[in-house]
Formats: sequence, structure tokens, C-alpha cells
Amino acid sequence: MPSSVPMERVRPRALYVHIPFCVNKCGYCDFNSYAGSSYSLMESCTKATIREIELQPPTEQKIKLDTVFLGGGTPTHIPPKLLKNLLDAICKKFEFSKQLEFTVEANPESVTIEKLSILKSAGVNRISIGIQSNAQEILSFLERPHTSHDARKAIITSRKVGIDNINIDLIHSIPGLSVSLWEKTLAWALELNPTHLSCYGLTVEPKTTFFKKKQKGQLIEVEDSIQIQFLKTTKAILEQNGFNQYEISNYCKPNLECKHNLNYWSAGNYLGVGPGASKHSNGLRQTNIKGIAPYIQAINHSGNASASGETLTPRARCIEAIWLGLRLKNGADLKSIKEITGVDPEPLIKRKLRQVLNMGYCSMFSGRILLTPKGVQLADHISALLFD
Repeated sequence: MPSSVPMERVRPRALYVHIPFCVNKCGYCDFNSYAGSSYSLMESCTKATIREIELQPPTEQKIKLDTVFLGGGTPTHIPPKLLKNLLDAICKKFEFSKQLEFTVEANPESVTIEKLSILKSAGVNRISIGIQSNAQEILSFLERPHTSHDARKAIITSRKVGIDNINIDLIHSIPGLSVSLWEKTLAWALELNPTHLSCYGLTVEPKTTFFKKKQKGQLIEVEDSIQIQFLKTTKAILEQNGFNQYEISNYCKPNLECKHNLNYWSAGNYLGVGPGASKHSNGLRQTNIKGIAPYIQAINHSGNASASGETLTPRARCIEAIWLGLRLKNGADLKSIKEITGVDPEPLIKRKLRQVLNMGYCSMFSGRILLTPKGVQLADHISALLFD
């Protein structure tokens, strides 16, 4: 039953800024991103995003942020002047904590010394580079616009300006990618000495060109058993090299987890600005208009681009917090979830929990539900089973 004690309203201390522009649209990408945009459109969109930042609800004192994350799209695709203007607006509107994590996503082909210097001057201390592979045949299949040489150069340049906390995005479970070639990709990535690695299995999402190819029989997804081999191989190699798997697809050197994403996985609050960006505050979730032109028009007209919103019930928040928490190595903390949502999670999952425990998919430890190594390989299935 929901608690009769009202939950404390926690002010968001995380900011996400969405920049929807890319040099091209990759075949697997279902993010809100657009290729081939003109300077004038990028300028208008950046100005609208800055206005949305400036119009964030005023408080008696500036909101102090623990994390900032610029994602996309490709934030480093926009011209240096626009990038600087956007970062200046963020720095003017908000205060930063002493332990601030300030991340910007980048693709190798868009990384330049000028843009990285702008990022560093604004306080950016973490960069996430979408490399995906070092094998040219795989990059071509994924429709990536860069080479492995571009990727290596982007990392070297990042370090040159003093951004040393570097994540590399890689994709496995790709048709035509063997486990042995994946092992070589991981070895290549480790030679670049990143602090963090995000290793995702390829998923074919609706409305992507890959999905259309799949429907025509031109693309066949990798079998589940092979995907499990990729997961096992990734875990073994990265842990042997000093990386901690703290989330199903994410590995880091000690104490270098992505704090911004941990806030998401912990069902925390966050601000979101830009086309298609979402924000969440104490159960209220809102999402902006996705289209660039309609977003600009809405901001210029009313200062509000929200396209949809929902207020999650305490029970819905509780369920969401459990399945998000299960993605983490430390699992879902039932006591913490009860404190956040006002709902006791145990009665919601009691009927199915014993089943997944007996099947060896989960374990219980100090009030937490954790996926076992066997369960990690079937994470989405386990989450669905608990609430079936």
C-alpha cells in the first residue's frame, strides 16, 4: 500500500541537453537526430535551446548541478560559435557542484582541437565518443562516417586539451561480426586506455533503415545464443583488464562510473532541454516536441515545447525503479525504492520473486535484488517475468 507520508520533493541536480544534428543518419539509429541541416537551422535551434535553458523555473538561488550531459545527435557537429554560446548559457544559468561530471557526446569525425578547447574552457571533464568499431567493414555496415584512424585521433586530441575521462561506445552482436573479431576490437579499444566502455548489442528498432531491411529479409539479427557469447566475452576481457561492470552494458575503471546515467538508473530526477528531451521530477515526466522546426516555433511562441506529460503513480514509479535497478551490478535497493516512491516493492514482486530466485536468475542480498550472471544475459525477460 502507498505510504501516507508525503514524499519529499527532490529538486533535479542533473541536466540533459539534446542537440539533434549529425553528419549522417546511421542505419540503426532511432534517436531524435537529423542529417544535412543548414547552418541557419542549427543556429535557430541552438538559440531556442538557450532560451529554454534561460526559462527554466527560477528559484531563490541557482540550481546546483551534479551532472550535465550533452547528447544527440552529435553535439560536436554544430559549429564552434554555436557550441560556445550553448555552453555559456548553461554556465550562466546553473551553479555546479565541486564534484561536477560534465559529459559531452562526440563522433570521431566531428572532433577538432578548437571544439574540444571550447568544451574544456566551459568545464567539460568527460567525453563519450561513438566509435562503435575499429573494423572498416563493420563501420561501413553500420553506416558510420569515420575510420579507426579518426577514432584514435579524437581520443589523442581529447587528452591533448586535458579531457582525460573518456568513454568509448562499441557495438557487438552485428551480422558479420565474429566473436574473434570482437575480441580484437576490444583489444584495440583497451590500447587507447579509456576510463569507461559502453558495449551495446545491436538492436533493430522500428522506423530505422535497418528495420526496413529486416522486413525485406536483407538483414537477419544475430541469434540470442550468439549474443550471449558476446556478453560473456566482453565481461571476461574487460574485467581481466581492470574494468568493473557496474551496469549490464557499461564498464569503468575504479570509481569512474557515469554519474549522470546512474541517476537515470536510480529513478532520479533530471532536467531536459532541446528537441525531444525528457525531464522527470518526483513522478512527473515530460517530453519535448521532437521535430526541430515545431520545437523552435513552440519555444519562440510560448517558451514551452512540452509535447507530452504523465504523472506516474507511486506504484508505477516503484515498478520502474525495480527494473531500472536490476540493470545495475548492485541491483535494486528495495528500501531505497520504498523511500523514493512511498510504495513497498516486496508485495508487488513477491509472487514471482521466488520463481526467479529458484531459477537462478536473481539473488537477494542485504535488501537488494541482483541479477546473477545467468540473469544478466536475460535481463529484459527477467524484468517482464517479475511483473507478469
